[in-house]
Amino acid sequence: MPKTIQINVSESILELRKRMKGCSLLQQQKLQMLILLKKGTHTTLVELSQGIGVMGATIHSWRTLYRIKGLDELLLERRGGHKQAQITEKVYLALEQKLSSPTECFISYKQVQDWINEKFGLQMEYHAVNKFIKRKFGARLKVGRKSNVLKDK
Repeated sequence: MPKTIQINVSESILELRKRMKGCSLLQQQKLQMLILLKKGTHTTLVELSQGIGVMGATIHSWRTLYRIKGLDELLLERRGGHKQAQITEKVYLALEQKLSSPTECFISYKQVQDWINEKFGLQMEYHAVNKFIKRKFGARLKVGRKSNVLKDK
């Protein structure tokens, strides 16, 4: 028989449900875990993990974090996204002008990468330049195709 989880949830169910509004999915799952523990319907790690839809190890780490540091620390988002962009407004405008120009055009993403690295002194990777151009400008650089050798000149 699985061991039941003994944890004292100090917040009321009503308070936990109020905090659920406007939260991310991850925060809602954490609050749902606390609600189920408070109700007493799911008492084992397996029942909680199946009821919420996350792994048992995740439930264990959430429970430990709540017990040691409290609700606010449990709901704190610790994901990335704090990296500063290399492409500034100046670089963006220069790229926009160069890409929209009919006479001065890039042939490849490698050429764009070299141009950015030389003109602005950045060290951007090919993949980053490729994704940035496609995401921000919707540009697809043209690629020349082979021509038939028997074609009339």
